[in-house]
Amino acid sequence: MKKRGDWLKERREELKALDKKRFSVRAVAERVGISYAGLSHLENNDAMPALDLAFRLARELDRSVEWVLTGVGDGSSTGIPIIGTTLSGPDMTWLENSGRGSTVHEYVNVPVKSHRLYGLKVSSDQSLSRYYEGEVVIADPDLAPVTGEDVVVVTKLDDGSVVKVLASQRDNKVFLDSPDDRYQRVIRDLDEIILMHPVVLVAKSTAIKVK
Repeated sequence: MKKRGDWLKERREELKALDKKRFSVRAVAERVGISYAGLSHLENNDAMPALDLAFRLARELDRSVEWVLTGVGDGSSTGIPIIGTTLSGPDMTWLENSGRGSTVHEYVNVPVKSHRLYGLKVSSDQSLSRYYEGEVVIADPDLAPVTGEDVVVVTKLDDGSVVKVLASQRDNKVFLDSPDDRYQRVIRDLDEIILMHPVVLVAKSTAIKVK
């Protein structure tokens, strides 16, 4: 049975046959932000790369994140759809239908397949000074939110920016902080929360492509 490293190495070697210098172990490792030894370890073992590293490997190897993690998939991808801003929130119709029947004009240029990741562009959002204008906050609706981490949260009330820090959940209440000011706390009853998805990645504006 193949190890995860087997298909990663085979794909890199396949690309190396086309461009020896660009797809050497050292060159690929440098572009994805790990050491030569780190990439060698991945290629020779069954280690699971962290999600952000899986994204970078997928982009370098021109394969989907699903393929990097499981070896399944033909490598075709459309990228991560941008379905709103951090002020307007996500397109609820897109979320409810998993993108079916919706038109999206911008994507984050990262290969993804069979996944519901979505992006929100940081646009005129003064409450998110630690993010840059034009960057894309990427959320995963299939993961559980983690206390202390950034989340995309939509409530029945207008709470401004949809990107908050999940401070805690207890007694059927959700405690949310502003990413820039932990003293600006918002408390909502669970039945006031429409959605709450963890932020898993932030993409630079240069990664945006227009369809």
